Amino acid sequence: MSATDSDQPTPTIHVDPQGDLTLTVGENSAQKTLIVNRQALCFASPVLNAMLRKGGPFAENSAQGVTLPDDSAGVMLIILRIAHLQFDQVPKHIGWESLVSIMVLVDKYDMLKIVQPFMHEWNVGEFLSATPLGRSKVGQNSEECLSMAWTLRDKEVASVWLQNMIMNVKYVAGVLCDENGRQIRKDCLPSNALSQ
Repeated sequence: MSATDSDQPTPTIHVDPQGDLTLTVGENSAQKTLIVNRQALCFASPVLNAMLRKGGPFAENSAQGVTLPDDSAGVMLIILRIAHLQFDQVPKHIGWESLVSIMVLVDKYDMLKIVQPFMHEWNVGEFLSATPLGRSKVGQNSEECLSMAWTLRDKEVASVWLQNMIMNVKYVAGVLCDENGRQIRKDCLPSNALSQ
């Protein structure tokens, strides 16, 4: 990153113009500042509720701003639009990569209940209907399909993808890879799927 890149102000998006919380999401040039309503986030996510609830045990509970450097600002913005009931600003069509990224955050923050009404519009069923043998038609990877099915609590489909991974994943030079030698995206692996 050049010196001029770091001098650029982080774009600010007022998800809620009267918002009482500033989220700084992402890193470097992809970072965005999002002004949101703390209570909307607490209603949308048990994880964020524990983190942000006034009087709660976490340092963020009294903070005016929270930094989420590991999250995608664009994906978080979609979820925040839903949490703030701005449905007219939620994309009607989402590609596979964006959908996977949304599911990663949905799993991380336990927000399935707020995105579930959009699953049909986003054609999630079409993506999940592929089997491990048919995945190349839509460019899906096993860990992405596992993540999607696990987050949507579809144990039958998740089991198929998990079995596929167990049978075909191997270590190559200390790196977890699929049957084609492609490195497995660990950020897509569901947070607790492998322990169950």
